[in-house]
Amino acid sequence: MKLVNSTPNGQLFMCPYQNKLFLEFGTLFMQLTYDELGQFSEYVNSTDYKFWLAKNQNTQNRRKLLLHLKFNNIYLALHLTEFLELKDLLSLKRNPNALLNNPIVSNNINLN
Repeated sequence: MKLVNSTPNGQLFMCPYQNKLFLEFGTLFMQLTYDELGQFSEYVNSTDYKFWLAKNQNTQNRRKLLLHLKFNNIYLALHLTEFLELKDLLSLKRNPNALLNNPIVSNNINLN
């Protein structure tokens, strides 16, 4: 396993042998393909958090940002700071070439 990125509450690892990524964030743990990570990252980055904070401001739940996880009625509920940290974790800011430095990943990217 190779650490791709980390934040205070999360880590993103890759396993070149399984061709998988593992996202740990708070109590959430996801096993993803490279395509799934890209889709999830795009979804998170395209989320209008200001809209959802305003829309959910009067709901009973403490965490106002709800990200649908593509399973029936399963959402990731976040505070604004958690959401911004998740975006940072997915952005690969600390190590932008971590995925590209892996020959298996590079080959997959070049083939697509």
